[in-house]
Amino acid sequence: MVKNYSPFKNFRIIFTKSSFLLLAYLCLSVGMIHAQTSDLSITKTVNNATPNVGDQIMFTITVSNAGPDIATGVTIRDVLPSGYSGLTSISGGGSSTGSTVLWPGLTIPVTNSPGDEIVLTLMATVAATGEYNNRAEIIASDNIDPDSDPSLSFDTDDGRDGTPDLIDDDETGLVIVSPTIADVSITKEVELLDANLINGRPHQGTNVIFTITVTNNGPSDTQNVSVLDQLPAGYIYVSDDGFGDYDTASGVWTVGDLVDGASSTLTITAVIGLEDDYVNTAEITNSDSFDPDLTNNQDSASIDPIDVFIPQAFSPNDDSVNDTFEIPGLALLYPDFKIEIFTRWGNKVFEYENRGRTSPQWWDGFSNGNLNFNGSKQVPSGTYYYILYFNQDNIAPISNWVYLNR
Repeated sequence: MVKNYSPFKNFRIIFTKSSFLLLAYLCLSVGMIHAQTSDLSITKTVNNATPNVGDQIMFTITVSNAGPDIATGVTIRDVLPSGYSGLTSISGGGSSTGSTVLWPGLTIPVTNSPGDEIVLTLMATVAATGEYNNRAEIIASDNIDPDSDPSLSFDTDDGRDGTPDLIDDDETGLVIVSPTIADVSITKEVELLDANLINGRPHQGTNVIFTITVTNNGPSDTQNVSVLDQLPAGYIYVSDDGFGDYDTASGVWTVGDLVDGASSTLTITAVIGLEDDYVNTAEITNSDSFDPDLTNNQDSASIDPIDVFIPQAFSPNDDSVNDTFEIPGLALLYPDFKIEIFTRWGNKVFEYENRGRTSPQWWDGFSNGNLNFNGSKQVPSGTYYYILYFNQDNIAPISNWVYLNR
């Protein structure tokens, strides 16, 4: 009996178990199998590195491929830090989960000329606090990258670029964002110009000067600072040194820009009025930079005045000091006042009715009527009796004595 014999039987068994690797090697040697290789790199920029809190800023990620092959299955990851909120406008098919943005399954063509890169963008809102510096990275690719390893993340040297450092071209550099933060503060003081204080209290009708100082305590510069200082009913505006930056109608002082450490000052001169409303408050109403401390954005100054000051004596000797019987501020407080002055025997020596004038005619020690003293209108030293009519709001006239000293 003759048995069938195949000389290739044992060879088939050897090929099945061990010759596959040899065949693969031979195929690679003759170019039958080609490993896809793509040298990928990634960069990241921001359109505004010094934004204000609340601004929306745009991050731009650019992915390049130095080849030699088109890269497929590329995934980009960007984890925004705590200093941002409100992720919007994610381009290129990306999506977000919490603060993590992913662009999966991208195809990156070989970058032969500008414009061949893949550009990805996203928008985020700058929060008041948190970390703002940011990086992005390539975390996956179907192709071999000859000088980086997408499976390794930040701060790990993948060893492929020949440089012993933690910077690989599948990771972006750190994008530095520094929001403008400026602690703007305000102080307000009042100076009394009344020379006849009574226990430290000024008289109605005398002037005061308010000094408002705004300071930028930093650390950033700030722009478009404005202050509201609306004089209350207890004061009558006279002047200011704001050179037009203070609007007397609205009470708005346009301070403008303040660099870190700078201050700006405004002084307002006012007459103490009759209304019982003497607390004057100034507050910062705008600053373009985030202000971390709002407790110092308002300050007040107040006074406790007494009634209108009426001098008890005057000396018309042409020394420019107390030459007339003047009642400070009376024309502003009671623009239609009238005053009559008599001798001790009831003879009228002076009469004046203001009728809204801003510069009254005060008694200078001369008679403005028919009364003469030895042929002269100059009245002698002595005590004279006056009656003051306010002619306003049914306020009763007042009367008293004044001494004329020559």
